Amino acid sequence: MNELNDAGERKGLKLNAKKTKYMHIGKDQHASITIGNEEIECVEHFKYLGSIKTDTADCSIDVNTRIGMAKKRMIDLNNIWKDKHIGKQLKIKLVKCLVWTVMTYGAEGWTLRKRDEKKINSAEMWFYRRLLRVSWKEKRTDDAILAELQVRRHLLESIRKRKLSFFGHICRSKCTLMKDIIQGKLEGKRGRGRPRAAYLDNINTWTRRNSTEIYTMTERREEWRELVQKAVRAANASRSDAG
Repeated sequence: MNELNDAGERKGLKLNAKKTKYMHIGKDQHASITIGNEEIECVEHFKYLGSIKTDTADCSIDVNTRIGMAKKRMIDLNNIWKDKHIGKQLKIKLVKCLVWTVMTYGAEGWTLRKRDEKKINSAEMWFYRRLLRVSWKEKRTDDAILAELQVRRHLLESIRKRKLSFFGHICRSKCTLMKDIIQGKLEGKRGRGRPRAAYLDNINTWTRRNSTEIYTMTERREEWRELVQKAVRAANASRSDAG
């Protein structure tokens, strides 16, 4: 940081310490960073290109933020949902076009846990209830809402498909940096307790393949595309059995 600041000063540029933040990743102790006599603030999370990054690599904050933004968009479009001259099927298309796109921005990079998946499913049903203007006081079941709209849940399915497709694109890409980030391992011993879910764990679970098989199959585009479709169908089947 000092070298960056010195190089900037030689070109007549000054680094603003008050507007500069840094994030420390890891549980070990670290020394504070200063520019001149001013100390730079250490943050636990920050927003980068619309996506929230945390020092624990937890995507739950980003998922919750995206759900909140999508709900706000749904409320902002309330005049559309009130309009009786717009058919239900057209309203569903508008939800997918105007609301789901807000919700799923950056979803390809999420590492989803069970609680995140439950929140995504709950958010999808909230959208449908808002579309029909159904109050929670009416005590209507989710199955009744889906039957009236003649749809099934597939917001989580679309996120899984996008992530799997993006993963295949990364593995086939000539950019080695992204491959190193996903496939690389950190040196040292991990902390005590149950290890957190990693990005690749979602891929392994959804495809029911180990990492070696996955990397091999991504090189064959058609084979990987078929595997993605099977993984999505399997998710739908397990959800139907659970219901």
